[in-house]
Amino acid sequence: MIGKIIVIALIASIAAVGLGRQSPYAVFILIGATVLIGVFLISAMMNTVEELGAIYQYTGLNSSYLKLLLKSLAIAFLAQFAADICEDAGFQSIASQIITGAKLAILLLSLPALRSLFEICIGMVNQ
Repeated sequence: MIGKIIVIALIASIAAVGLGRQSPYAVFILIGATVLIGVFLISAMMNTVEELGAIYQYTGLNSSYLKLLLKSLAIAFLAQFAADICEDAGFQSIASQIITGAKLAILLLSLPALRSLFEICIGMVNQ
């Protein structure tokens, strides 16, 4: 899989340089390559998610933590994907805002787990 990703990235980069970085066609080539690479990465992530699910079933851990982890990973990957496309198009400020928003979303998503952790710690200290 990594070989395919490298080949796609190299071909797209060489084509974009050949057309000139500011050419609209170069931007479309880079976006297309990014989407294609994203498809490969999503298929790899599906295998990882299945393995994580198997680990959680084997260990008997609470599946809500797995869901939290997967949602956080999805937010991070999608935000990075969108930010990279914005940066390729020359919109660095928008890309920065996307990353900041993703960090805030992950923080808000993880607050219930953080609260549970604090409750456990306080319960252990009070005993």
